[in-house]
Amino acid sequence: MTRSTRPSRGRLATARVVLAGVLALVAVVLAAVPASAHASLVSTDPAEGAVLPKAPERITLTFDEPVSLSATGARLFDAAGDEVEIEAASRDRVVTAAIGADLADGTYVLSYRVVSADSHPIAGSLSFSVGAPSETVVPPSAGTAPGDVAVRAVLGAVQGVGYAALLLAAGLLVFLAWLLPTGPGQEVARARSLRVALVACTVAVVALIARVPLSVLYQQGLGLSGLDSALPWTSWVSGDGLMALLAAAGLGAAVLGTTRRLRYVAAAGSAVAVGGLAVVGHTRSYGPVLLVVPADVAHVAAAAVWLGGLVGLAISLPTLAKRDRVAAETIGRFSLLAGGLLAVVAAAGLVLGWRIIGSWSGLVGTAYGLVLLFKTGIVGVVALVAAWNRWVLVPRVVEASGYGPRLEAARMLRGAVRTEAGLLVVVLLLTGFLVNLVPRPAPSLAAAERTTVTAVADDVKVVAHVGPGRVGRNTVHVQVQDLAGEPVEPYATPTVALERDDVDLGTRPLRNVDSGTYVSEVVVPQPGTWEVRVSVRTSEFDNPVLTLDLDVEPGG
Repeated sequence: MTRSTRPSRGRLATARVVLAGVLALVAVVLAAVPASAHASLVSTDPAEGAVLPKAPERITLTFDEPVSLSATGARLFDAAGDEVEIEAASRDRVVTAAIGADLADGTYVLSYRVVSADSHPIAGSLSFSVGAPSETVVPPSAGTAPGDVAVRAVLGAVQGVGYAALLLAAGLLVFLAWLLPTGPGQEVARARSLRVALVACTVAVVALIARVPLSVLYQQGLGLSGLDSALPWTSWVSGDGLMALLAAAGLGAAVLGTTRRLRYVAAAGSAVAVGGLAVVGHTRSYGPVLLVVPADVAHVAAAAVWLGGLVGLAISLPTLAKRDRVAAETIGRFSLLAGGLLAVVAAAGLVLGWRIIGSWSGLVGTAYGLVLLFKTGIVGVVALVAAWNRWVLVPRVVEASGYGPRLEAARMLRGAVRTEAGLLVVVLLLTGFLVNLVPRPAPSLAAAERTTVTAVADDVKVVAHVGPGRVGRNTVHVQVQDLAGEPVEPYATPTVALERDDVDLGTRPLRNVDSGTYVSEVVVPQPGTWEVRVSVRTSEFDNPVLTLDLDVEPGG
């Protein structure tokens, strides 16, 4: 009597129920998590470097999206580096620091750390003087969070391991369900691959759960010693917590679907697990969401199947070396699939890089761009190794005659496959560190000495910045927002015009760099006060014009 290998009706029904629940969960989660970008400082009161005749009662920081104060909050220091008592609070886009005592003459530095709507921390400082600037200013000892370096290192390592394990687990489960043959003689290969997949599932879920409290420490500017407090352990209802939940649910469904009859369950569960990565990270920050989220899911899903297939081949080929037909069938299936996966990874990566970086200069001018270039270079090497496998080594294995040549060809193929898989693991580890890097440096109006103006027309608000305010090249930034401060697309692309006395630089179109956000480069030839007019068409009939005076200093 032989035992049937077909799944029982009970197991099939259970798998369908689990899959339906997981898909419903991911739909609710992705719809509930809003798209948001890194917050940028729009204006300060007092302005950066201002010399005030008398001490202010409060200090105000205004951002372009809602922010919240971190645990380290805002702190004020005098020129000697001694802390001055303040009461800081945040409401919507504004952070206010009320000064409890009269300030003596001299220079003061406000250090702050806030968390933007996308859960990324923004830290900075603002300096001003009362009466006259101090001759010397001691940098505040608490101006930066001391635990940042250690927390970022540990968080990056945990993310890298978690992402690599997640993609390996999801891809290997797809490999088991779709690519590795079933039947007599394949039990050892399937058992080994399943054991590795289960270990990867465990590592992925544990790492993604550990990521939640570490992310809280990073956001709040706390060191690793902050794990002793309750704060990191009370933030499970967040994007990080949802990603861990989706990974656990999706991988659980995929494990149930490792048989051929339930292979669609394995594919859907793996897609849910890796799709949860879209809940956090940079893609939702640089819309449009309907473009970047599908591109992100396609990118990581293709990478997962590619990595899982390579590891699956490395595990199964030794046990299939004596079964030429089965080995050739397995290699042929993966080789056919790998070409399509490479195209998906390249196309989706191109779309994501374009939307996230926003400019060619960002590739070499930011840490994010440099790591991304390094990652892209490794992917290029992986593609070359994959081509060598497909067009050189695979034909050798299939065409080899005799026991010795066949084993030698199979040995070379296994070595190349291991190299390809190892390089992809490095790519995934780099991806873990990319999540915590800022793709586009947030413009600091205080540091860049920009001029800012805000105007409201009907249900639309327009914020314009110009800087650095010196003779030569200047950048005009325009963002169109709704009344809640969220970027919106206007009816037409705004324009900007500059003139001074009898010098008119003409009207210049703005370039779209993000949702509702535009920039334009203008060259100001002379110092003095220039009139800058920004025209924004918000509907077919409404066209508000913002006017601001720009005091241009001599170049230098």
